[in-house]
Amino acid sequence: MRPTEIQVNFWLSFISVFALITVCYYFYKLRAQSQEMMKQSSELAHDCETLLMLIKRVSAIPDRPEKSDTFLRDMEKYIKKWRAVSSGRALVMSTEVEFIPSLVDEVISNLKLSDQFKNISFTSHIKNLVFARINTQEFSGSIRSLLTNSAQAILDHHTGIVQVTIEEQKEQIWISIQDNGKGIPPEVQARIFERGVTFGKIGGTGLGLSSTKARLESWGGGIELINSTPETGTLLRLTLPKAPAPSWFQGSLRVRAGKNIIHVDDDASMLPIMESKMIHFFHELDLHFFISPESCMEYLKTANSENILLLIDYYFQLSNSSHNQFKNGIELIKSLNAAGHSILLTNAWADSRIQAQAQALGVRIMPKQYLNSISFEIIEPLDPAKTVAAVLIDNHESIRMDWSEAATSKGLLIVTCSSVSEFLERYRYLPKSTPIYVDEHLDGGLTGKQESIALAEAGFQNLSLTTFDPTTKEDLHLYPHLRGTRGKNPPF
Repeated sequence: MRPTEIQVNFWLSFISVFALITVCYYFYKLRAQSQEMMKQSSELAHDCETLLMLIKRVSAIPDRPEKSDTFLRDMEKYIKKWRAVSSGRALVMSTEVEFIPSLVDEVISNLKLSDQFKNISFTSHIKNLVFARINTQEFSGSIRSLLTNSAQAILDHHTGIVQVTIEEQKEQIWISIQDNGKGIPPEVQARIFERGVTFGKIGGTGLGLSSTKARLESWGGGIELINSTPETGTLLRLTLPKAPAPSWFQGSLRVRAGKNIIHVDDDASMLPIMESKMIHFFHELDLHFFISPESCMEYLKTANSENILLLIDYYFQLSNSSHNQFKNGIELIKSLNAAGHSILLTNAWADSRIQAQAQALGVRIMPKQYLNSISFEIIEPLDPAKTVAAVLIDNHESIRMDWSEAATSKGLLIVTCSSVSEFLERYRYLPKSTPIYVDEHLDGGLTGKQESIALAEAGFQNLSLTTFDPTTKEDLHLYPHLRGTRGKNPPF
């Protein structure tokens, strides 16, 4: 049966529309990739300017090896980053700033459910709460593959331990994976990350470790074999560049002596945890724990509101009592008008809706399940007799050092931080007229323009950008809170 003219025309039209959609999709993907390449080219130009400045600095300080080492570390970081970009690996999959401990713990939780590894003890030791710019799917897959390798190396011994340790070392994240398995043969160790090299697996392709290495390097990190013996097992170390935490995140507690800390949580088991966290600071701080928001409010009627820090859970268990006014911690903070001295301490920290509510109020969030990993520090305020001449926020350790030394040589006091979030966490109390200089290109793809908005919202009024890029001024009118731009040389 021959197709009619109408049927032929229908199918020709269908094929034409399908082809048009396919071509449009192709050009859309090509445009997206071009935009990403343009963005990376802009970053490369900025990084080249920084490298040139670092080279000049190194040549000018022959008698300061420790400072030269700092500059050289920064130079090495950029060279490594752009080697990965030039190979094309950096454009393979999109990346986002992610919370590393929760991703690792999620992989561990899934492996614990496997019957294959029921005799393996998977543990994590989180020393620091850190973020990195990665692709979540690829990162989780790599961690799962490495932990599975460690577990399989133990199976011959029937039982064993695989421990993951996460810590920060200056601007890097270290993820160490230690097992007490049978180890890697000495003749294989030197080539273990080469493509196609495998051992001890039936049907192994030798692609897992080489792929993991390529992924980590595309994110500016790496992997190395620290040691491996039949007696001690294997220790691997993964490295990643540390990214600034999101503006809503609070990963540490730095409070001034004499602070009155008020913890509101309807889970009474949190009290001994908090007490053990603060046991060394009881002579310098006051801790008050309340199970209900109402009891907290009653206490605050007579407390000095200028000297308190509120740690408040988000969810409260609602009772049948008509006195229970608050559905969550955000409502309590609003009622107390306490956004400026409150932190949400909650297990629901990853909920984007709660993050949005907290950000709208200017409140930070601390992950309750990682309370034991949160650093706690008593800080003394800066000497009130000395005026802070300026603040520099720049992700380059060498540039921060350069500004500090220039200020010291002039007898000035300055504050330097690697991110806006670090500054707000430590120095929010500084006078709002303090000159603050923010680098336009910060870690994690963040821009100084966008990050400076949080400073303006915190009340700081004297804000400027530091940059090598003259085109930075082109859209400066969109950020009226910024006074202008300047180069990276110290203004002293």
